[in-house]
Amino acid sequence: MESIHEKIKKLRTLRNISQSQMAKIVGITRATYVFIENGKTQNISIEVGKGIARALDVPFTELFEIEASDSKIIELQTIIKDLKETIKGNHNTIKDCTNRIVEKNLVIDTLTANRKFLVTSLIKYIEQQPSNAVYWHAKQGYRYVKTTKEREYIDRLILEIEKQREGIYDYFLNEGMITNEDIEQAQKIIEKSYNNMNFEYAFSNQFKNL
Repeated sequence: MESIHEKIKKLRTLRNISQSQMAKIVGITRATYVFIENGKTQNISIEVGKGIARALDVPFTELFEIEASDSKIIELQTIIKDLKETIKGNHNTIKDCTNRIVEKNLVIDTLTANRKFLVTSLIKYIEQQPSNAVYWHAKQGYRYVKTTKEREYIDRLILEIEKQREGIYDYFLNEGMITNEDIEQAQKIIEKSYNNMNFEYAFSNQFKNL
């Protein structure tokens, strides 16, 4: 089966578009695009994916081979059918038609079956950056504190890191790419993975210096 990065490269070549042109249309750096096309970036955000599909002039769902449930397809077909009948029966109902188009777009969004996976992957990628990973490491300190002084040390450490982390998701939230609920759900998964690790030795050394 042809991988997504192979498909993107083939379509780009067929359309005689350079990598630099693709990057400019999508709104990312050429280096980032090259990583995607070479398969070095496994998790492509929804916004970037839509940009690539737009640049290649192919439907997003077709490019990423996203399948929808029968019920959602029927729902979408019904909305489109009603919209056509409304336009045919009364040309003055522009406002109603606009609302129907919005409804159709909402249904299309729900057809993106792998949205949750893409969003979770995006959040995991952000949290795995060194500046953010230290936050999850620091939180494990509460598992090993034995004195009030040690707890106060972890409290100060967490507070300092949280101030540094402020605003890291603002862009994605403002663009409507993720929601606060997405962040909370993904972070629960991340914290669970850290809970399965043993940091006792690392924190015992830190506490010795208090």
